[in-house]
Amino acid sequence: MTKELMEQVLDALITYRDFIDNAHIIEGQFHWLEGTEDAIKALEEALKQEQSGRHTHDLYTDADKDRPVVICDKNGQVVLSLCKSCGRGESELETLCDKTKQEQDEPKCKTHPDAPHGFVRNASHSEDRYVCECEFWEPPEQDEPVAYINVEQRKLEWAKYTSWETPTVVNLPKIPLYTKPQNKEWVGLTEDDKVLIKHDANYNQFMTAGEYADRVQALTEARLKDKNAL
Repeated sequence: MTKELMEQVLDALITYRDFIDNAHIIEGQFHWLEGTEDAIKALEEALKQEQSGRHTHDLYTDADKDRPVVICDKNGQVVLSLCKSCGRGESELETLCDKTKQEQDEPKCKTHPDAPHGFVRNASHSEDRYVCECEFWEPPEQDEPVAYINVEQRKLEWAKYTSWETPTVVNLPKIPLYTKPQNKEWVGLTEDDKVLIKHDANYNQFMTAGEYADRVQALTEARLKDKNAL
């Protein structure tokens, strides 16, 4: 409530009280004045505080774009009372707002999407203002790129100067780069491969069938890996 509005309400209450007093109301109608004197005293005290540098709280509303997330519900509507000037909220609003606190350079809530928001009770009581969790949070450092893709020239460019030091000048073949593994045609064993495997297995009368099978399996696997570059 602004100072001008408080003065208007006070004048209206005083006028109403005086009218009732001068109307010589009959017994049983005194309830018309119940609470009037208390309201008048409260307004007079608030106006005195206003003149001495203190004023009523200026609370956040749904119309304020900078309203803290912590006082809003999931739909973004304000559900908790919080003063813009002094940072007091809820039960603390019984204390009149100190206008000088608005002039202090208090930190604002960080707008980073990953910044946490919440009421830090101990820090708020120590600072005598609303302290949000985001005041103690810093965004993570962003990694610097190591290279860029030059789309126009269709080439990869290092972010920093990179040199290749070799003892001699050599011609290196182009190395293809793929975004996913390329499907290669499987290469099987030829008849010559099978003959060589049997020869290398070197079967003799002192070997069991199991031993011979193990040697053939190992030689076959080694030959296939070699042919398919696995």
